[in-house]
Amino acid sequence: MDKRLVSLIQRAVQSPQAIFPFNASWQALHHEYNIGAPLGNRIRLDERDKAELVALVRQIAGLDLRTASVEEFADLDRHEALRLGHQEKWAGRPVGARRLLLKALPGRPLRIGGQSLPLPSRGHLDIARDAVEGLDHEAVIVVENYACFDRLGQMRLVLDGRWANAAAVYRGDPHASRTDDVLGFLRAQALPVLALVDIDPAGLVIAQTLPGVAGLLAPPLPVLDGLLGQGNPELCRKQRPGAEQSLRGSPHPFIRQCWALIESHGAGVAQERWLQGDVEVVVHRLG
Repeated sequence: MDKRLVSLIQRAVQSPQAIFPFNASWQALHHEYNIGAPLGNRIRLDERDKAELVALVRQIAGLDLRTASVEEFADLDRHEALRLGHQEKWAGRPVGARRLLLKALPGRPLRIGGQSLPLPSRGHLDIARDAVEGLDHEAVIVVENYACFDRLGQMRLVLDGRWANAAAVYRGDPHASRTDDVLGFLRAQALPVLALVDIDPAGLVIAQTLPGVAGLLAPPLPVLDGLLGQGNPELCRKQRPGAEQSLRGSPHPFIRQCWALIESHGAGVAQERWLQGDVEVVVHRLG
């Protein structure tokens, strides 16, 4: 009995109605369990039928529709789903949800929970978001793309002061270090944030909407101008409609400068370009 079929049963047993369309799902249920009374292209389910359906779902799926619902699985992971029934695969939360990927800057340890953790150059800490305590860093760098997070040591990052003591977090994807978890982490830490993003419309929108954002990491403006002149027009064409209004009226002068360059060249440049190591990546202050 799959989740879709249980949802159909749930809607029926919770409805005050007794007559329902006799679709393929109800036909299969009636054929196998002889529950309900067909009436042409409809089926009648009286209170006894509904009670039998509740018992059937409880027996097969372990879910008691009198006290729980299929929708409750949406925000559960697999082990939490077992509290409601036998169907851990119904869990709606991805395996990587509520977890973060963290690392320190190249050559430095990650200081967290009173410990100093030396990590390999292309290693990181995979940790539950609610287990992050005692992050002993002065800033956080949010890295948009995984390849850049993984190979952070290949970039010529020019960082001093508090930025030299930053931790880095992967902004995430649907499977790891998800964006909603990263945003919650940034709000909880309340540290200054640097954005390491693609210099394209979507990347600039990401940068200016990060909680606590204080700067953007990118090549110096004249170098960036030259790189955009050799950039990817598709990054601008596809992303421009959803970002133009936000960027044109950005409260950050540097964001507006970047947007003007993107517009003039009609192109964007991905942050993976910085991995080639032939350009310096510096802090451009926002605000």
